[in-house]
Amino acid sequence: MKDYNSECPECAELRDTVKKQEDEIQMQKEIIKRLFSTIHTQEEDIKKMTKRLEKRSNPLAAKSSTPHIHPFFEQKSDIKISDVEINIHGDKPLFPFGPEGWDWRVLDKDLENGKILLLSDKIVEKHNYHDEREEITWADCELQKYLNDPIGDFLSQFTPEDIMRIEDTHVITNDNPWFTISNGGSPINNKIFLLSIEEVVRYFGDSGQLEKPQNDYAIIDAYSKYRRAKGFDGASSWWWLRSPGYYNSYVASVYNDGYILVSGNLSNDISAGGGGIRPALWLKL
Repeated sequence: MKDYNSECPECAELRDTVKKQEDEIQMQKEIIKRLFSTIHTQEEDIKKMTKRLEKRSNPLAAKSSTPHIHPFFEQKSDIKISDVEINIHGDKPLFPFGPEGWDWRVLDKDLENGKILLLSDKIVEKHNYHDEREEITWADCELQKYLNDPIGDFLSQFTPEDIMRIEDTHVITNDNPWFTISNGGSPINNKIFLLSIEEVVRYFGDSGQLEKPQNDYAIIDAYSKYRRAKGFDGASSWWWLRSPGYYNSYVASVYNDGYILVSGNLSNDISAGGGGIRPALWLKL
């Protein structure tokens, strides 16, 4: 009796051939998929490199007014720390450093170690403090990582020689001075950082409100006018500090009018006219 369940030799051979062809087609699909993935990655790398080159040219700087630079800095490359003036309120010559068009206020001098503390005179760009609305501290936020990524877009605007002159700073961020449930997080070593609430008060002027608040959310005093900042386009904007706000999902800032918003903005806030970055750094002379 004929076994109808058995497969003829020709059918089995044909089935094996079809299976091999299907396997080969699948393999070719995988190769094509990988090729497209590689091409996409290369395209993304090209876009990032183009963006970095565009930032190096800093087209926004062309919009800025002619910086008030002391002739001393234009004529001499070997600058001594004794020749540098403290310029907290922006009423003295600005210190040129880094990308073209970027000028800095000198907030402090360390004579023993031959370095100066710089804060950008203008808001150099806008960026979220963090990508998500969640509890976050300076050491872990996206902005800290963005500013200090050695191959990232921000530091790529500086020359290698400039980066070597930027000192590594052990940055300690205190808990919020008014809202003690917000903690400052772990210390971290940074080349670029943001000022804290205490540092803004220390350098721009202390009216005593940090210790004795006059309201529940901000320091508003005669020093506010010195804390105001503009971008390269001349528009006023609020700018980030690194201190936490009244919750760790909020971050302290300096508002358009110059008052210190101790309660803070949402960490992922980049509302119109805000989210400004005024980088700070210690520079070796």
